[in-house]
Amino acid sequence: MDFELTDDRAALRDEAREFARTEIAPRASELDRNREYPAEILGELGERRLTGLTIPEAYGGRGEGTVELALVTEELSAAMMPVASAMGLHLGVAEAIERFGTEAQREAYLPEMARFETVGALGLSETNAGSDKRSMETEARKAGDEWVLDGHKRWVTNYFDADVVLTYAKTGGDPRTTSPPSSSRPTPSRSNTSGTPSVPTASSRRKCRSRASACPTRRASATSAKATSTAATSRRA
Repeated sequence: MDFELTDDRAALRDEAREFARTEIAPRASELDRNREYPAEILGELGERRLTGLTIPEAYGGRGEGTVELALVTEELSAAMMPVASAMGLHLGVAEAIERFGTEAQREAYLPEMARFETVGALGLSETNAGSDKRSMETEARKAGDEWVLDGHKRWVTNYFDADVVLTYAKTGGDPRTTSPPSSSRPTPSRSNTSGTPSVPTASSRRKCRSRASACPTRRASATSAKATSTAATSRRA
């Protein structure tokens, strides 16, 4: 197996390394000390379409693959981990829209996500459920043409700047006791809800791996949030 980088991949790595050295590293300590989300840096990555690295070129991205994403993530993380994690979660939301969304949703969201003009966040973890989605308590039920969400999420990277929130929820009974099991699927949500989100203070972010992550440790309410499709997207009102 050939582990040598192609010329294109080496050039991409060097581009990310130079950006990390000149644009991220000089600001990393101050951002971390002030517990400040690196929005300006992410915007600059958007200008280079690195925030659209794996988004298809047809939707304004760079159309790269997993190897390229790993190379860029490594270089950005070396300078400041929250930048890489914010970009990675954002691209994960974009991939869900690309794979499971309608063509209208792809056209509406992906070009702006490639430029980081629309920001994606992931609502997966809960107080009693992390990667174990079978323990998830958030539920979604169909109400006419909409889905109604009821539950709480924690550790939502990009929470403070999010325009599009990919929210995981159960759409049936408890999968541990119900047969056949209900599905745990990405469900759409708006970042504004009729419930009142518990917005974390700066000190509540200390539990994150980096103080500059937009990763609230207190509960963000999804109670009675409504959305109109099964593709996990909607704009912030």
